Amino acid sequence: MNSGLKFVFAFFALSMLVMAQGGELKELKNNVLVAKYDQVACRASFYDGILQDAKDLGLGSRYNISVDALREKIGTDLVALKSAAENADRKGFLDAMQLLLQDGKDVVLTYNDVKNAVRKDKDMRLALRKSFVDNKQKMAECLRENALHVGKAQIDYVKEWRARQLERIKKLKEKGIDTTNMSDVVSEADEKVSELEDAVSTGDGQNVIEKEKELRQRHLHIWARYQVASIDAVLSKMNDRAVAMGYDEDVEDIRALLADVTDKTMPGKAYDQGDFETVVKELKDAAQKLRVLYKKITQGSAAAATPIEIGKNFTGPAPPEGGVLQ
Repeated sequence: MNSGLKFVFAFFALSMLVMAQGGELKELKNNVLVAKYDQVACRASFYDGILQDAKDLGLGSRYNISVDALREKIGTDLVALKSAAENADRKGFLDAMQLLLQDGKDVVLTYNDVKNAVRKDKDMRLALRKSFVDNKQKMAECLRENALHVGKAQIDYVKEWRARQLERIKKLKEKGIDTTNMSDVVSEADEKVSELEDAVSTGDGQNVIEKEKELRQRHLHIWARYQVASIDAVLSKMNDRAVAMGYDEDVEDIRALLADVTDKTMPGKAYDQGDFETVVKELKDAAQKLRVLYKKITQGSAAAATPIEIGKNFTGPAPPEGGVLQ
């Protein structure tokens, strides 16, 4: 096979690197967001419950605490969260989630103030304690029940992603692309989703919560390393030709970006918001540099100056909302 044909194949692979997710995959991804809203609503109901009980016990007026104002804040946050989930607005969901977390902290601080204020009133202290325990138990039951829904939604999404990537890998292999690393990452996703499936099948909500959390904690790692494997597979196919034409620095630039992403997303390595943003940017930069390199090779150096529009969406398990796992 001559080198020209090989690079036709390389371009075929390159064109598949950055693709918008299909409608079905987007819908499954959005189902996860809606299920997560239901789960978050469990905690919001807990906040509302202990505030309402404090009001019913007359503690709000007695200690000049704005119980209704706090409840209204929680309710407003929840409405915003639901709207974002239903409209597949992941940024809006994250923003509303942050507001809810902050207002939830205010509820806890207020509750602690009330608890301290009634510490010498045994009957009131016991009534407040009973309210807290009852509402916490309701929240735990709600979380376990909704964990099953989140787990099932995650399973459906990752399975559909897996099927698409296996088909993609098959086509790349047919074109002579080494897809070993891509297949390894898909196998890792298989392992984690299988553990979640086993947990869901038992109906044990607490176990599902733990396994779903493990899967979420691996999302960025799996997603990013799959993109690295995809880009590296095509770069390896182009490497000899690029170096022979004097574009070895371009190759090294791309490999440096991929190496940095790999370092940040090693299995078991924690990451923060800054890491998340850096990983996404470096992957986009690497994909664009690869397309520029291809144009240099096939059309000459002048073509590299032409602006290249690349897709905004990568294939693979979506990075967690905002990149920070709760």
